[in-house]
Amino acid sequence: HAAAPPLAGVSAAAPPRPASFIFAAPPLVVLCAGVGSRLGLGPKCLVDVNGATVFERLMTHCARRRRRVVVVVGYEAERVAAHARRACAAAGVEAPAIVENPDFRDTNTSKSLLAALQEVPALRHCGFILADGDLVLADAAFDAVVAAPGSIA
Repeated sequence: HAAAPPLAGVSAAAPPRPASFIFAAPPLVVLCAGVGSRLGLGPKCLVDVNGATVFERLMTHCARRRRRVVVVVGYEAERVAAHARRACAAAGVEAPAIVENPDFRDTNTSKSLLAALQEVPALRHCGFILADGDLVLADAAFDAVVAAPGSIA
């Protein structure tokens, strides 16, 4: 199958620049930049758990709650970004804003979050729900987080 287009910030196949995103409700920011070295299976968001990847499971939650998605990529950025786009489309979630953390090998999730805040300024004003890309949770847990008042990660 065809290779994904280059990820120069946001590829040509991606939605408009992340800076132009406007959110009706706080979006889900998914941090997927890590190497996943301890697990040894590559990006943890791509790990299959009973027939669906971790990221696909998160998109099922987003589709039920009508949330937009911002995905921070780093390690295997092209592959993760392409999977995020496909998973969003399959779940009926609008195309994600893809943000790259080019320093993923030398930084941690805080730097990935900072990259999202810099690339998608609307996050600073509308708030967001933060999830690591290796998060697997039940519908009730996701719903409880979304329903919680104030900031929560």
